[in-house]
Amino acid sequence: MSGRGAAVLRICLLALSGVLLILGVLNGGARDVFAKAAAVCSECIGLG
Repeated sequence: MSGRGAAVLRICLLALSGVLLILGVLNGGARDVFAKAAAVCSECIGLG
């Protein structure tokens, strides 16, 4: 792959990852991950 083709592919993948990240946040994925992480941390230090 040429240098220009690699750069275009890299930009497309970056844009796609940004779109998927935004869709995940809007879908409530970030809230779910935070809730699970907080539960695991609380159990580790003996609060839960």
